[in-house]
Amino acid sequence: MLCNLTEQQRDVLVGLMLGDGSLEYNGYRGTRLQVKQSEAKKEYVFWLYGQFMHITKTPPQQRMDTRQWYFGTRFYTDLEDM
Repeated sequence: MLCNLTEQQRDVLVGLMLGDGSLEYNGYRGTRLQVKQSEAKKEYVFWLYGQFMHITKTPPQQRMDTRQWYFGTRFYTDLEDM
Protein backbone atom coordinates (compact mmCIF):
# COMPACT_ATOMS: atom_id res chain seq x y z
CA MET A 1 0.00 0.00 0.00
CA LEU A 2 1.26 3.51 -0.85
CA CYS A 3 0.81 6.54 1.40
CA ASN A 4 1.26 9.26 -1.28
CA LEU A 5 2.97 11.93 0.81
CA THR A 6 3.03 15.55 -0.29
CA GLU A 7 6.35 17.33 -0.69
CA GLN A 8 5.82 19.11 2.65
CA GLN A 9 5.07 15.80 4.40
CA ARG A 10 8.21 14.27 2.92
CA ASP A 11 10.24 17.23 4.18
CA VAL A 12 8.77 16.86 7.68
CA LEU A 13 9.47 13.11 7.59
CA VAL A 14 13.09 13.65 6.55
CA GLY A 15 13.48 16.15 9.40
CA LEU A 16 12.07 13.62 11.83
CA MET A 17 14.51 10.99 10.60
CA LEU A 18 17.40 13.41 11.14
CA GLY A 19 16.09 14.15 14.63
CA ASP A 20 13.91 12.16 16.96
CA GLY A 21 11.49 10.25 14.73
CA SER A 22 11.70 6.57 13.97
CA LEU A 23 10.56 4.25 11.22
CA GLU A 24 9.57 0.73 12.22
CA TYR A 25 10.09 -1.88 9.52
CA ASN A 26 7.86 -4.93 9.33
CA GLY A 27 8.84 -7.14 6.40
CA TYR A 28 5.31 -8.39 5.95
CA ARG A 29 3.28 -5.16 6.16
CA GLY A 30 5.80 -2.44 5.29
CA THR A 31 7.12 0.46 7.36
CA ARG A 32 5.45 2.96 9.67
CA LEU A 33 6.38 6.23 11.33
CA GLN A 34 6.36 6.30 15.12
CA VAL A 35 6.44 9.53 17.11
CA LYS A 36 7.01 9.57 20.87
CA GLN A 37 7.61 12.69 22.92
CA SER A 38 7.49 13.85 26.53
CA GLU A 39 4.48 15.61 27.97
CA ALA A 40 6.27 18.93 27.47
CA LYS A 41 6.19 18.31 23.68
CA LYS A 42 2.46 17.56 23.49
CA GLU A 43 1.73 20.46 21.11
CA TYR A 44 4.52 19.29 18.80
CA VAL A 45 3.07 15.76 18.73
CA PHE A 46 -0.34 17.10 17.77
CA TRP A 47 1.21 19.32 15.09
CA LEU A 48 2.98 16.27 13.63
CA TYR A 49 -0.25 14.30 13.83
CA GLY A 50 -1.91 17.07 11.83
CA GLN A 51 0.72 16.57 9.14
CA PHE A 52 0.19 12.80 8.92
CA MET A 53 -3.39 12.25 10.13
CA HIS A 54 -4.50 10.94 6.72
CA ILE A 55 -2.22 7.91 7.18
CA THR A 56 -2.95 7.20 10.86
CA LYS A 57 -5.78 5.28 12.50
CA THR A 58 -5.95 7.01 15.87
CA PRO A 59 -5.00 10.43 17.26
CA PRO A 60 -2.10 10.84 19.70
CA GLN A 61 -2.47 9.10 23.03
CA GLN A 62 -0.66 9.45 26.32
CA ARG A 63 1.01 6.58 28.13
CA MET A 64 0.13 6.66 31.78
CA ASP A 65 3.39 5.12 33.01
CA THR A 66 5.85 7.42 31.20
CA ARG A 67 3.45 10.31 30.43
CA GLN A 68 4.76 10.27 26.82
CA TRP A 69 2.53 11.33 23.95
CA TYR A 70 2.70 9.07 20.92
CA PHE A 71 1.11 8.04 17.65
CA GLY A 72 2.01 5.79 14.76
CA THR A 73 0.98 5.70 11.14
CA ARG A 74 -0.35 2.68 9.31
CA PHE A 75 2.22 0.47 7.58
CA TYR A 76 3.13 1.48 4.00
CA THR A 77 5.55 -0.05 1.53
CA ASP A 78 6.77 3.28 0.12
CA LEU A 79 7.96 4.51 3.53
CA GLU A 80 10.74 1.93 3.20
CA ASP A 81 12.35 4.22 0.61
CA MET A 82 12.85 7.03 3.09
